[in-house]
Amino acid sequence: MDQLSSTVLGLGILLALAVLMLPVARRLHIPFTVFLALVGGVLGGMELVFPESSGAGPFNDFLHFLQEFHLTSEAVFFIFLPALIFESALSINVHRLLDDLIPILILAIVGLLVSTFIVGLSMVSVSDKDLLVCMLLGAIVSATDPVAVVALFKELQAPKRLTILVEGESLFNDATAIVMFTILTGMILRQSEPGIAAGIGSFLKVFVGGVLTGYVCGRIVCGVFGQIQKVPIIKITLSICVAYFSFIIAEHYLHVSGVMAVVTAGLVVGSLGPSVMSPPTWHSLQETWDHLGFWANAVIFILVGIAVPNILMSMTGTEVGLLGIMILSAFVARGVILYGILPGFTFGNWVAKVNMAYKTVMFWGGLRGAVSLALALAVMENPAFSEDTRHFVGVMVTGLVLFTLFVNATTIGAVMRFFGLDRLSLADQAVRQRAIKVSLNDISKYLEHCAEELEVSPELTREMLDRYHHRIDALNRQQEQTRKIPRVDWLRIGLTTLTHQERAGYLQHFGDGFVDSTIARVLLAQTEDLIDGIRLDAVRGYEAAWNKHLGFNWRFSMGSKIQTWTGYCGVLAELLADRFEILISQRKSVRALLTTEIKNVTQLLGEETGGELTGLLATRLAVIEKALTMLKLQYPDYTRTLEKRYLSQVALRLESTEFEDMAQHYIISQEVFQDLWRELESSTRRISKRPKLDLGLQPEKLVARVPLFADCPPDRIAHIAKLLHPKLALPGEKIIRKGEPGHTMYFISSGSVEVAGNGESILLGTNDFFGEIALLQDVPRTADVTAHGFCNLLVLDVKDFRDLLATTPDLKETIERTAQKRLPPSGGANS
Repeated sequence: MDQLSSTVLGLGILLALAVLMLPVARRLHIPFTVFLALVGGVLGGMELVFPESSGAGPFNDFLHFLQEFHLTSEAVFFIFLPALIFESALSINVHRLLDDLIPILILAIVGLLVSTFIVGLSMVSVSDKDLLVCMLLGAIVSATDPVAVVALFKELQAPKRLTILVEGESLFNDATAIVMFTILTGMILRQSEPGIAAGIGSFLKVFVGGVLTGYVCGRIVCGVFGQIQKVPIIKITLSICVAYFSFIIAEHYLHVSGVMAVVTAGLVVGSLGPSVMSPPTWHSLQETWDHLGFWANAVIFILVGIAVPNILMSMTGTEVGLLGIMILSAFVARGVILYGILPGFTFGNWVAKVNMAYKTVMFWGGLRGAVSLALALAVMENPAFSEDTRHFVGVMVTGLVLFTLFVNATTIGAVMRFFGLDRLSLADQAVRQRAIKVSLNDISKYLEHCAEELEVSPELTREMLDRYHHRIDALNRQQEQTRKIPRVDWLRIGLTTLTHQERAGYLQHFGDGFVDSTIARVLLAQTEDLIDGIRLDAVRGYEAAWNKHLGFNWRFSMGSKIQTWTGYCGVLAELLADRFEILISQRKSVRALLTTEIKNVTQLLGEETGGELTGLLATRLAVIEKALTMLKLQYPDYTRTLEKRYLSQVALRLESTEFEDMAQHYIISQEVFQDLWRELESSTRRISKRPKLDLGLQPEKLVARVPLFADCPPDRIAHIAKLLHPKLALPGEKIIRKGEPGHTMYFISSGSVEVAGNGESILLGTNDFFGEIALLQDVPRTADVTAHGFCNLLVLDVKDFRDLLATTPDLKETIERTAQKRLPPSGGANS
């Protein structure tokens, strides 16, 4: 058999073995990655026991593959590593990662540097190798492997924060290890001069450059995702391409960290992906990457196991002793990092502390794997290193990888059990019991109904139902413990559940085409804020988060300033149009929670908790309705346009569902269905573009609406319009602040404002004006003026104010008379 056929056959057999071993590993309660390495060890032993024969057949060809196939560092770096790292990064919750970014970076950067020095200094003191070679070894063995860690933690169902900490450290410290490896290799081979400043500069260039490369690649591919409709295979294929493109562009063309490029690209796609592709497509993409990760993972760990017999046979007694010292120093270094350095950085409340249980699991869970092996292979394949150095690095690194795999990985579950990290919290246990109880009640009712339909004998029916009733009675007795759970914990559980359901609703809105990817990203980010608020302060945190979302952030402030200073309304109009869609989608989701989802939550958490949650949702819905009503009153024409567009989208969605149902039941042929589908897509594209919002800030129109100017002839209105500048004041916006210099006065074209000063407040509406006192008397502002809702204002500067009064005696008289009334002999509100 030729080389290519032998390789294909061998890899196919390895993959088949890996798949077949998965249920065996689960039955034996052995971590899958460890079991794969054991299988690889058996195959490696077969290679030694059965010499290659000259006969033909699959078995002999497979033996030939085992003897001839050699895993190279290029294969690991350019074939396996991008797939493994991208798959790991894709599944990480970026929001949660950012919460723990500081401790992760401390472990990944500072921790790896400290570990490199401790291991290097330990080895140089007991071996005959020079310092730089020992430091190189320290950098290689300090890289914890995301592949092994992620696979193991998924099996053990570790707590979410612990998983984020360990996965995040494993992904980020690979880049640090590779940078250190590159710098030290250059020093050993005398390709660069040793220097701390040069090393730091090189590290920053490689690390940050990799992040930027991955970010750009991830954003580009997500932008392409948003332009492709209803073709999942294109999006899935592009996600595979971006994993490899980002790595190769970074490593080969830009000479920065390919690992960091892939990590960042994976995080970007994982963060933005759900908002630029439909839920079914996103699910298919995740499944595809699960498959790719599984295949790469399986091949890597089997090949590691195959090397075990050769490594064991080639090791001398001295090398076994050195390996023991290196393992000890590696664990000492990790202990120093976790128990010594990390607590110093997390002192205070600005960084979330990592508890002792988590630190101990992280200490024991620092597995080594693909990255360390790839770096060791790079040394072993490089003829510029001496034969002694290549053998030393290969034996030491492989020995440590095998130790962490066969010792740490097999016992990490026991460590987690010791600290109780494998157990549900008391609140989660209570939810579990109630979920079982609800399920058993539903099942018993359904069984009773089925028994009646099938005319089962009453005795057999009672026998079956009694089993469920006994289980329900046992659960009722166990629920006595749930009374110890504080009410706030029940509310936190309920709010978290409802927020996850709200998030699913927004994804459905996006999948149905009711919101675009931009609005979907905003809505999904807001649900993350709600989860953060619930986690920090339960109900009050939830309320604070939703009130923050309904406010007008810095973007609105900037858009308002741009409109006021330049007259350009585009930015503010886009933001308000976004607000329309966001509020409509929020209202739809919260209504769904109140009408449907709250019933299930109440059934699970109890009537008291359900009642409080219903009240919270009702309050939130009322606030959303109020904010939406303000917009509708301000822009009634745009509201009608949006409502018409929404109804058209619903109609098209119903049409597509109806046609799909007809095609599935063979009422229409595939040719007819495809023709109808093309017509629907054309209609969908026509209405998908959101109509532009006209803020209605044309000066002539606003001036004509002010009764003070209503009787002026058109030429006079045109002249006044040139002097007045339109401004849209947002609800709650502070238009005038007491004590500041006054250079403008304001006419209210529509809306109302609140004037507050000297302990009193009054409302001014259409046909009113304010700010005139500061201009007439040349004094600072005497009151605060706040927009009571959306207000269309006309702004008059002090110079134009004098010109206008000089040419408009009636207006001058009205303003002076009003100002005189507002001047408080006893201190009333004025401006």
